[in-house]
Amino acid sequence: MATTLETIVNKIAEKEASLAEVTAPAKALRFEGDAIRAGDGQISLDHAGSVRFCQLVGAPTHYLRKLSPQLKESILQYHIDHSDAEWPEVALITRENRLVGLRGAGLVHLRGAETINAVVDVGHVSSTRSDCRRGLAM
Repeated sequence: MATTLETIVNKIAEKEASLAEVTAPAKALRFEGDAIRAGDGQISLDHAGSVRFCQLVGAPTHYLRKLSPQLKESILQYHIDHSDAEWPEVALITRENRLVGLRGAGLVHLRGAETINAVVDVGHVSSTRSDCRRGLAM
């Protein structure tokens, strides 16, 4: 059975609907055990979330995995407090209260379905222009 582009866009939109976003100043984030506190909320960190968070603050992921939870928490908090993060505000993207992504809060963000639709629209405009050019050349 062939999958239509519309079906794919709908599936992507459905997945993206389960995402939530918490924005906070990077320096205000607090690392607590296997979670990040951002304002009033607490976001769980699984392994993939920990790797993403370590990338944000420049902490060595493989090394931190070997440490006790208390030492890991202390070192990650130090990295948060003293990092030269490229974003003054960070958007923490979550699904079911687990960290799944990070980005600078000031960056423009297009959802997957919006991106696919924009590419399709550009493709239609481009093919229409090509058809017009071919018609004019005849």
